[in-house]
Amino acid sequence: MRDTKDTKQTNLQKNDTKPLVSVIIPTKNSGKYLAKTLESMKRQTYKNIELIVVDNYSTDNTREIARKYTDKVYKKGPERTFQVNYGAKMASGKYLYFSGGDINRDSNLIEQAVNKAEKDNCDAIYINVVTKIENANIWQKARAVERLLYVKEPKTSAARFYTKEIFEKVGGIDTDIGPIADDLTFQKKLNKFGAKTEFIDAVEYNLDEYDSILVIFKRALYYGWFIGRMAKKMPDETKEQYPLIREEYKKHKDLLLKEKSVFVAFVIYKFMQYTGGATGMLLAKLTKENPKVENFLFKINYGAKEQPKK
Repeated sequence: MRDTKDTKQTNLQKNDTKPLVSVIIPTKNSGKYLAKTLESMKRQTYKNIELIVVDNYSTDNTREIARKYTDKVYKKGPERTFQVNYGAKMASGKYLYFSGGDINRDSNLIEQAVNKAEKDNCDAIYINVVTKIENANIWQKARAVERLLYVKEPKTSAARFYTKEIFEKVGGIDTDIGPIADDLTFQKKLNKFGAKTEFIDAVEYNLDEYDSILVIFKRALYYGWFIGRMAKKMPDETKEQYPLIREEYKKHKDLLLKEKSVFVAFVIYKFMQYTGGATGMLLAKLTKENPKVENFLFKINYGAKEQPKK
């Protein structure tokens, strides 16, 4: 659904000599950080950008902020997977770049991605995310360490920059297994298809992380609801995606053990994450994936009155 209120120019700057990049940003009550995210797009050294915001029926000022930067503001639910696929459908670019409403990035990220894709004939580009939060609490620090463990690690990295052609060929992002590891499951599809995916040096910076044990558990509970679906559709990939101890922990143990307090918080964080995930998976099985229960889990995570319809 198109949001047709006050509009601005869609492209941040048009330059027909270089391929157009369609930047797709799914949002849900993202007003706190969205302006910073979109300003980060304006600072990109690569200027031929089409900005698309697909909002999941936010109740804050998300769409009002988005309309200051682009006239391509849409409403779509019920989950991020549907939003990204819809954004891709509305995109005109040769390349699609899927990001988030609470993320900044290096100013040359898109330029690096385009150059790498064009020079090396890549179908997709891995985009790594690190945490950048001022005065982070202990749980946010634990999450920040986890993100650093995965930088440039193929098994835990996912492309979020790809040609529109390859995105359409593999059928887009799966919507029937919910929001759980959507970028990583899409990467599995790319790998099976034989798509060429490479790393770049530029990274994204997450401006927000889970800031309490309760938030960690609630989000894991909600994501755990979908693990059974994922296991049915992708059994081998699910086992690979959710090992008890990842090999990256061992590989980068010096980084993991750098600060004792953060390491202890990391262990507790992962315990709560796995406990919440297992509880959500069990709940889905016991209730036979009752839509009312799923809607309740959505509400306690996102503060919405009800889960938007497809």
